[in-house]
Amino acid sequence: MKKLSALFLALVCFLSIAGCGGPEEERHWAVKPTVMIDGIKYGTTGRSITYYTWDAPQNGGYYDGEITSTVEAHESPTKNDQSNFGTGHKYRYGEDNTVLVFIENEYSGNWVIYEAYEDQGEDE
Repeated sequence: MKKLSALFLALVCFLSIAGCGGPEEERHWAVKPTVMIDGIKYGTTGRSITYYTWDAPQNGGYYDGEITSTVEAHESPTKNDQSNFGTGHKYRYGEDNTVLVFIENEYSGNWVIYEAYEDQGEDE
């Protein structure tokens, strides 16, 4: 029985050591939904404002710009009018270093509040 236990322990140690020599996995760090506008990065606050349907951009509601390019969700935007959550979203400037980004849903949509922040890099 002792030989079997020793053999089992040796096998576990061998497999553990063999697993260490494999290629490293590429790591993807979570980055909050972010948009860059006029050289400033704005991250989501998780809060939204719902206006009446007529205020939605597709129904003639005003907006100041549109997100025209995107990066991967785990990356941080590096260009103006770029986000890490897709393109085609309209935005308008808010108060106190915020922008409102219109995110459509099946009925109308919400203006999601994004707040200016100092970028800490992609490994947030």
